[in-house]
Amino acid sequence: MAASANPLAAPRITYGYAVVDGAGRVRGIRNLRIADTSILPVVPSRGPASAAMAIGAILAEQLLSGLESL
Repeated sequence: MAASANPLAAPRITYGYAVVDGAGRVRGIRNLRIADTSILPVVPSRGPASAAMAIGAILAEQLLSGLESL
């Protein structure tokens, strides 16, 4: 028997109850970001590794571009 789990960590962002915002920042905890598939509102049907890498790349780019403005 294979173990299974729900990889989603948050309700959809549109409902306003999401744990993270669009930049991966965890609401209520300063200086903490999440960059993996647990922030997705829907489980990808294929290629969760590709989705995780895309999320990481996008959020890393956002983070680095924000550091350049300091």
